[in-house]
Amino acid sequence: MNIASLLGGSEKKREDGAKAFHWFGEEKVLRREAAKAFAASRRLRHASTDPLLLSRLNSFTLSFPGGPTTVEDVITWEEDGRSVVVATFILEVSAIRDTRNTYTALLIDASDLRLPPFHITGETIGHKGLFSGSDIDFAGDAAFSDRYHLESSNEVTVRALFTPDVRKAFVEAGNCQLECVSSTLMFRQLEQTTVRGYELFVDDSLKLYRAIAR
Repeated sequence: MNIASLLGGSEKKREDGAKAFHWFGEEKVLRREAAKAFAASRRLRHASTDPLLLSRLNSFTLSFPGGPTTVEDVITWEEDGRSVVVATFILEVSAIRDTRNTYTALLIDASDLRLPPFHITGETIGHKGLFSGSDIDFAGDAAFSDRYHLESSNEVTVRALFTPDVRKAFVEAGNCQLECVSSTLMFRQLEQTTVRGYELFVDDSLKLYRAIAR
């Protein structure tokens, strides 16, 4: 057990200037302040919660495997005429989950694009071993295929969607977890607790969304 656990806090690696260590409960306070400040800086709408979002979450079984979940700090706006939501989802301890996990997610309703279902995340040793058969690789593009694990029930359509320009955008992003269900895109990352963290997450996600939507 590490010192953070002993003291009732948590440790997370950040690249946005956030503290590496937080006392228990401090992250929520910091996140609430950051979410409000980010929304205000871009003139977006902020609400403390939106229970209706949970019904949409149930479809994303790879990103959120079920169990009791709460939603907080909901930021909404429109991008290119499409609904965009940024929210924090808290996966509570339950019979299927030993620990409490908190994520920030960005959802874009791109139903007009009729996108195929897919899930893409950074490739791990586990993916290369246990799930290598489900990985969609692109011959001649090791930069993308070695970095990401891409799977879909509609491989032909996903291969057409992930053009060289789209794959290049994902490589430049460095890391991404994205699931597409019923033509709704959900980007997911660790909980954001700084304005800069929100800016990086939102801007990087929108950049990838625009590459896909071209």
